[in-house]
Amino acid sequence: MPNCQSKHAVPPPPKSQYELERDARVKRNEAFMLEILGIDPLAGGYVKQNKKAPPKPRAPKPYVPESQRRRSPRLAGVVIAIERFTCDLSDDEGPKRRSQSSRRKRVLVADDLSDERRAALPVSSLEAFLLAFEAFMEPDGEHPVSEQNRRSVMRQVRKLVSGEGVTYAYWPKGVVFRKDEPVTMQSDISAIIDDARDYEDQYGEDRGHGWLLNHPLRKLLFYQHYLDTKARLAPAAKAPAATTPTKKAKKAKTSLVGKKVIKAFKGYKNARDGTPYFDGVVKSVEDGKCLISWEDGDETSMTEAAARRILVEC
Repeated sequence: MPNCQSKHAVPPPPKSQYELERDARVKRNEAFMLEILGIDPLAGGYVKQNKKAPPKPRAPKPYVPESQRRRSPRLAGVVIAIERFTCDLSDDEGPKRRSQSSRRKRVLVADDLSDERRAALPVSSLEAFLLAFEAFMEPDGEHPVSEQNRRSVMRQVRKLVSGEGVTYAYWPKGVVFRKDEPVTMQSDISAIIDDARDYEDQYGEDRGHGWLLNHPLRKLLFYQHYLDTKARLAPAAKAPAATTPTKKAKKAKTSLVGKKVIKAFKGYKNARDGTPYFDGVVKSVEDGKCLISWEDGDETSMTEAAARRILVEC
């Protein structure tokens, strides 16, 4: 059967100038990639040029005679006696147990205040003290802490300063720290912190890592030192010095009632000497206004300052 397609095959159209330039550009790029980058586009990708270096031969292990080789006594069936450690506690060289109180070292925020300086601190009511102490820990206070921190501290501080005392679920029943012994700003809070540590050593350590007694007492200690510093840095109140009144002040304090004044009225003449100057007397002063009676029988009002400018010096 004759091939009909060969008779009607259409030759491809000639390439345009753009296509010829594109083919030449593709060939140049392929040659560049193969020569410089080692990539053969026709082969399907990157052609690795460098070959992996052959591994270095390992050095032979040194020969160890059979008599010197390590062997497990357990595999050899050797029975080993068990050694038990014994310690004579009466010996000074033996291990010593550290007490619980020595694990927590005392850290002072500053030098302990003397009895005189604590006694000089202000005394206030319970509610006023708690409000001022809480404001001390507010975000804009002198010792800002977080909201959760502030609530936890205030819960314990209220028990301490009121004399209610602090109980703990892990202490024996009836054990209360500082029962009927309120903590005030006149108390030796550093000594109370030491008492709290001894209390925990005796009845049970705080499992809350200090939120039972240590943190609230230390916040009270910070506040105590803050009040002491504030009192020492405050300027001493001075009594106002006695001053001698000036002439102007004396003049201002003098009453104008009954004082003589003189004023020139333009366009008028008095019957006394034909001049425009008229004599007058201040009859009354009210709300800074003076009522003046003139020699011709007329009365006018003017401010107290204006009347002082036309006073007749006696």
